[in-house]
Amino acid sequence: MISLFRSIHNYLYYFDCIGLSIPLIVFIFLGKQISFSGKKFVMGYYLIYWSTTMLATIVSDFDLLRANNWIYDLTPLLLIIPLYFFFNQLHDSSLPKRVNRVMSVLVIIAYITTYKSILDEEFNPEYYLLFSSFILINTVFYLIGEIIQLKSVFVFQKTEFWFIASLFFYAGVCSLLWTFFKYLEFLPRSKDSWQFGSIWPFTHNTTLFIQSFVFSISMLWNRRRPQ
Repeated sequence: MISLFRSIHNYLYYFDCIGLSIPLIVFIFLGKQISFSGKKFVMGYYLIYWSTTMLATIVSDFDLLRANNWIYDLTPLLLIIPLYFFFNQLHDSSLPKRVNRVMSVLVIIAYITTYKSILDEEFNPEYYLLFSSFILINTVFYLIGEIIQLKSVFVFQKTEFWFIASLFFYAGVCSLLWTFFKYLEFLPRSKDSWQFGSIWPFTHNTTLFIQSFVFSISMLWNRRRPQ
């Protein structure tokens, strides 16, 4: 039973890299057939996420540095850059645009004021909580805007909707995960020293894989469809 658990754990350890590779492969081979609002920013999002995740995995597997948590800590800041422009392009009214801008600035300020936390060897889930909040607030504004305007194009035929919906799922689930991870920090070190490495593949990696896979299927489903 223990050996089975370890086998599953080792496989899921790479589940995030595999999941993030799927939409990139779709963009590479079918990119010309796919068109939707904010496409270049979504491509940038997956490229950044894939690059940082691969870098963190390589650093860990080959023991290149003492720790790779600083890469994970910086990832939310890098991901907010393409997402800011993506949501800013989709939001039709001034209020969501302003909120999007304010949230981005708050995240930057949080990083500047806590930069020493990035340099330590501990994983800091609060950065991902900020990232999840940024996503959830923007997606709610987008969905409200779609309901109010009731545009002629059926929302399920919009590829950008599926990206936002899958992103909402990812951020919603991960908000609970980051909160739980934050709770683990208060446990005695002897009890929580194994927790992050053991839980991460079963929780975050699986959630990220589902998000990436669902969005990839939506791109294949809606390709060549007028947006």
